[in-house]
Amino acid sequence: MSTSHYASRPAQNDVGSDTIRINHRVATNTRRRTRATQLAWLAVGVALLITDGTAIFHFADSPVESVILALLTMPTGILVILVALEVRK
Repeated sequence: MSTSHYASRPAQNDVGSDTIRINHRVATNTRRRTRATQLAWLAVGVALLITDGTAIFHFADSPVESVILALLTMPTGILVILVALEVRK
């Protein structure tokens, strides 16, 4: 027989039970979104809409052209405003 048969050791289900501590509370990684962040996103979205409207007014020669330009540029500002509303959640 080898010497390992003579050494006393705990049962297999108890190995490490004194040294391993399992933390049942897992920290959640959440970002803190402040009101300033929301206002910044909102300001950027409004600024985009204002600049898009000004560009459409200045550069569009016909109503059809202004509608096409609005459909191409306005959704960006609207999406940024929607992001500002989602920051609160």
